[in-house]
Amino acid sequence: YTLIVGGFFWLIGPSAFTARIITVGFSALLLLALYGLVAQAVGYLAALIAVLLLFASAHFMELSVSAMLEVPALAVGLCALWAATQYSRQSRLRLLVTSGALFACALQVKLSAALFLPAILMELFERKSVDCTNATVTKLRSLGFWGSGMVFFASVGIVFSIIAFLFYDSVTISIFLKSHFSKSTKEAAELIMSRWNPCSILSDLG
Repeated sequence: YTLIVGGFFWLIGPSAFTARIITVGFSALLLLALYGLVAQAVGYLAALIAVLLLFASAHFMELSVSAMLEVPALAVGLCALWAATQYSRQSRLRLLVTSGALFACALQVKLSAALFLPAILMELFERKSVDCTNATVTKLRSLGFWGSGMVFFASVGIVFSIIAFLFYDSVTISIFLKSHFSKSTKEAAELIMSRWNPCSILSDLG
């Protein structure tokens, strides 16, 4: 996301409006991916309801027009999950590799996209059998969950490493480590966790 925004800034100049328009595009991608996932699972009516509920949820519109990382990360992560569901039904290698590549991109946007990992692994575990004589499909079918998982994580590692190699430098890595693992960050996280109460969820819903 940062690279995309930086590219547009280089082409047309820095502007908050440009960054927000890009986020709106990712918001549309998020709604489209959600619709596709729900539609293939339980039908088009349920997919439409899911999209409407997300659209009407608190803070969605605010985040959709903000130059922040949450919506782009969720959008790309949901696309990775969609590709995994397609793989579980079709057992095509390119879908598995695409899922891993998209998941790597989502992690590059923001590490919170890792929340989609359990759902993706579940799709790999519950992969449907496909009647096909294709040699690649037969090999993938014989790999099972562990083989599919290895291909998936290999795709994630390769794409993540390529992006890091091309665009990261020592300063980028230093900033990342300080912002996520510095002493002050750990102290702030411990303070928040010590004050957190499960009952606060009910009060927020109410």
